[in-house]
Amino acid sequence: MVASEEYRQLAQRCVNLAMVSSAPSVAGALMALASDYLAQSHRSSEPSAAQRHQMLLDTAAGFGD
Repeated sequence: MVASEEYRQLAQRCVNLAMVSSAPSVAGALMALASDYLAQSHRSSEPSAAQRHQMLLDTAAGFGD
């Protein structure tokens, strides 16, 4: 799985290429790809439902002793 930081780096590369592109259609496609990479970066940095459940169990384990 690609880490969140790697998605951010891919997004930055797309933005850099879009800025130097002379073709508006290519620049637009690269910006759309950068946006998708940023969205994926945010999704991959969020814990999954299973991870959230385990964190709750870990937190609750110390209570009631």
